[in-house]
Amino acid sequence: MITVLVEQRVRRRFKMAATTGGDTKERSQRYFSIYQGVDAIPPTEPPTEPPTEPPTEPPTEPPTEPPTEPPTEPPTEPPTEPPTEPPTEPPTEPPSSSCDWTYSFYDEFGPEKWWQLVTPANSFWCNGVRQSPIDLQTQFVYINSRQNSLLITNLNEVPTNIILTNTGHGAQIEFRFPNNDQIIVAGGPLPIGKQYIVAHAEWHWGNVDCSGSEHLLNSKRYAAELQIVLYDSTHGSYERAKDQYQGLAAMAFFYKLDDSEDSDFQIKDELSNIIEPYSTFEGGAPFPFIDLFKHEFYDYIAYSGSLTRPPCYQTVQWMVSTKPLKIKSDDLVELRKIKDCNGDELHRNFRPCQNSLSRPLNGYYL
Repeated sequence: MITVLVEQRVRRRFKMAATTGGDTKERSQRYFSIYQGVDAIPPTEPPTEPPTEPPTEPPTEPPTEPPTEPPTEPPTEPPTEPPTEPPTEPPTEPPSSSCDWTYSFYDEFGPEKWWQLVTPANSFWCNGVRQSPIDLQTQFVYINSRQNSLLITNLNEVPTNIILTNTGHGAQIEFRFPNNDQIIVAGGPLPIGKQYIVAHAEWHWGNVDCSGSEHLLNSKRYAAELQIVLYDSTHGSYERAKDQYQGLAAMAFFYKLDDSEDSDFQIKDELSNIIEPYSTFEGGAPFPFIDLFKHEFYDYIAYSGSLTRPPCYQTVQWMVSTKPLKIKSDDLVELRKIKDCNGDELHRNFRPCQNSLSRPLNGYYL
């Protein structure tokens, strides 16, 4: 009803403007626009308010609070304590062993792990290419002339005393002569003009009577083995010579088990004095050096190798006799009573055979 009255009034004003001129016409157009605004009132109110309010409040609060608190606490505590203790203790010294190295295959100081040892130093040589002992195959031996014979001084001299020692790894003997005289070895495969002094002799045996030697002869292991260790006299001592090129030499003799004849093993009765590890005994009846291996001249095979215990220096000229000595079962029983560095009976003290890698074998035969 209101709209109809406004429309009639506007139309009258429009007619008056048409008759009266410009000012009235302009006023009539303004009234006409007011009339158009009456119909345009409804669309002006709804579209202005809804788009402004929803986007302001919801997105501000949720993303700020959750990421701050949870990630800070969990990652800090677990990584600190567990990894520190276990890696430091096992590699050094387990409480079960007081040995730097052993002949056991059941601990981390045995022959298969010697090359990884920290003590003694330089044990990485135990993984070298000229290691001892090896299997001596006579079919590959090159026969040498015996014109340059092996010469040994003081061979038949009786020493003033002998010293037996339990090294913690076996039994060892040293000879003492008047006026600090020495047993000297030269010739054979040793460097020309060099003289080697006998440092000591030692024995190797096994937990069974038929198997205890370190070297093998045609793949046969003997009951035990005697090794006489020599050093180059120019170095003045075994300790100075052991890691020097051609600094050491060794004479080795197999023992075969023979209970039917007299034994060639000389120190059975004295072994009871060196049962405890690192014990020493000076006494007993002295005997000449030749009584250890019985013969001045013998067949042997020579090759270049190493010490058969850590640090396994590859500085040894080996001379291994092919004629075995004799030993009785009772002798081996007494050797096994010796205690090792852990205080346990030393039932075996030979190193397993090493790869010869086709090293030359030189035979010095009679």
